[in-house]
Amino acid sequence: MIDKQSPYKHRKSVLIIIFLSSFLTAFSVYTTVISAKNIGMELGMDAATISWVSLIFILAAAMFLIPFGKIADLYGRKKIFLTGVVVFTVSSVLLAFVDSTGAFIAFRFVQGLGAALIYATGNAILTASFPPTQRGKVIGINVTGVYIGLTLSPLLGGIMTQNFGWRSQFWFNIPFGVLITLLVLLKMKGEWTSEKREKFDYIGSAIYALFLFSLIYGLSLFPNIIGFVFILISVNGVIIFILWEKRITYPMLDLNLFKNNRYLLFSCLVSIFFYVSTIALALLLSLYMQYLLDMSPQEAGYILLIQPLFQAIFSPIAGRLSDKVEAKKMVSVGLIIVLIGIAPLLFIGSGFPIYLIAISSAILGLGTAFFSSPNIRAIMSSIPKSSLGIAASLEGTMRTIGQTFSFGMLTIVFAVIIGNVAITPPYYPQFITSARVICILFLILTFISLIFSIFRGKREIEGKEK
Repeated sequence: MIDKQSPYKHRKSVLIIIFLSSFLTAFSVYTTVISAKNIGMELGMDAATISWVSLIFILAAAMFLIPFGKIADLYGRKKIFLTGVVVFTVSSVLLAFVDSTGAFIAFRFVQGLGAALIYATGNAILTASFPPTQRGKVIGINVTGVYIGLTLSPLLGGIMTQNFGWRSQFWFNIPFGVLITLLVLLKMKGEWTSEKREKFDYIGSAIYALFLFSLIYGLSLFPNIIGFVFILISVNGVIIFILWEKRITYPMLDLNLFKNNRYLLFSCLVSIFFYVSTIALALLLSLYMQYLLDMSPQEAGYILLIQPLFQAIFSPIAGRLSDKVEAKKMVSVGLIIVLIGIAPLLFIGSGFPIYLIAISSAILGLGTAFFSSPNIRAIMSSIPKSSLGIAASLEGTMRTIGQTFSFGMLTIVFAVIIGNVAITPPYYPQFITSARVICILFLILTFISLIFSIFRGKREIEGKEK
């Protein structure tokens, strides 16, 4: 496969466009973390359903990232990216008008589809537009866009929710979506695609989406018997998917990419376990501060601002270092820092000091900054350039699968310990128990991620690239 786009042209415009899209999608995910209580109260959601406010978005992205990455390699990454921006923007308009839980979940799913189209192409376009010696730096800059979105989302999300209602956060997305669309049409010249035409694996894509949805939906119903049925469907789906992908000539996901490539396999596992163990902490702490400490969305937003602020500050530094320092060393250091950040939260209770939440958030932000850029670079550099769309979607899929399971674990623990009831004062002790169980599980999973990082081996692909 040969990239039709001339290497390294229009790189500044490309970086600006991808940066803005990363900011927008990150901002949209985490404004709902701060507004989840208000959305749930207005639309009549119980404790378990509230977690679906963020979960359904990430689940949609996880289900379709790899299929969209393959489509982008075949038909053009710019086309897929632009489609994603349009879908994301239109769904934001629809979300601003919903008046029921069902409509909210449905349009939030569509918004996640738009995000999947963006995720599947953003890093692939960046990687194709810059030489290998600059990729760590530009990925670090792009990750900064993500963390600026994460930084502003609790702050602006809290202000908008408190003063203008939760719907205002979706109106906020619209001008950015229009701006990015215009920039793509006017400034992103050429196309990134492949000259070799392959058939798209529709069956494999359908099986993949089905087993992933069945797994997450089944876990959300746990311990109900229907949940076990969906989990069983998912396990069978995984087996069928693997057998199908090995059988066909042009698979959706070439499993040979992992063959004799422990570096790629372990980098993906590191990503999954890391995001499982960190992403839902923001929602957990947001609910804790607003329910048990009776803080307003704006006040909780100030505290939640700390982690992404540290991430935004240190991500460019980590990106530059990843061009010089071996990725597994930087990622491992980041994971150790994250372990230190989670540890104080094991003792969360009704009188837990706000300053400890702030300190833990700062430490988590620092650790995440040292994790993200180097691990993205590790995955992107472990796959041949002809498959950059798949590489970008694979990295994004590992991240979104981890995020999905993170919110899924939150849903399961809430459902088992609190039950399908609203979070009210009589259930605050159960909420505290849930929070401690979740933090223990997240600490264990972060340690597992650290083990995979240490033993991932050495990178092979990028050293061959000129």
